[in-house]
Amino acid sequence: MRRQKPFLLLGLFILLILASLACASLELTPDDPGGPPNPPTAVDELLDPDPDQDDILGEDDQCPTEPENLNNIFDTDGCADVLQDLINLAAQDIDQFWEVEFAEGNFPYESPGTLRGYSDSRPIETACGVSIPDNAFYCPVDNSIYYDEGLIRAILRAQKFGDFGTVVVLAHEWGHLAQAELGLTQGDFWNIELELQADCFAGAYGRYLAQGKSDLLSLDEGDLEEGASILYALGDDDMEWFDPQAHGTRQQRMDAYQTGLDEGTNGCLQ
Repeated sequence: MRRQKPFLLLGLFILLILASLACASLELTPDDPGGPPNPPTAVDELLDPDPDQDDILGEDDQCPTEPENLNNIFDTDGCADVLQDLINLAAQDIDQFWEVEFAEGNFPYESPGTLRGYSDSRPIETACGVSIPDNAFYCPVDNSIYYDEGLIRAILRAQKFGDFGTVVVLAHEWGHLAQAELGLTQGDFWNIELELQADCFAGAYGRYLAQGKSDLLSLDEGDLEEGASILYALGDDDMEWFDPQAHGTRQQRMDAYQTGLDEGTNGCLQ
């Protein structure tokens, strides 16, 4: 994934420096017609197309003096990012997506009360009980989303899931929030039906990004496939339909996600 690029004035600044250099004269010492070799200057460093040596050049490098850390978090923007950067920006964007969707349907929308991480060594007490290791969940009691930071890091470390795999996990839990606010959780549904619909809602958010409607994030090649891969990996092929913990088989989860990508939220509500 990529942050949307800010407007840069670097090109204009370089042109002004080159113009000033063209007007400067070069003095040679009498006993050395060639003059002493000039040491690197700030201008030389400015003209270096990759001063931070991270192989991201020009306007693509939003942090030209700070090397990219290649940790599966916005790895094409040229900036060193941490897990919280990804979570914060994704959360803001998913929240904006649902604000738009609810407004178009003339429904009231309430953002999560909190979005909070925890770990195996640092469990937390939530309104729905003690946090569950290696999990992410929506708590309807306080309208909040919680996630195990270790799980998110593990997803990021797996190259086939990448940064968008992490975003899809958050988007899935936001799907449960949307269900609660639409009153769907009060209906006569099996748990697996709600889980698959949340996968579909995650796909609908992917569709929103693919259509270029976000002003915060844009997709890299392969991001949507990363989303499908994480849901496939989390499928439970051996669990019965009526099991209260059932989330759907691998194929069912991928199919639900694809429906969201193809048809948006309306397709998920049919």
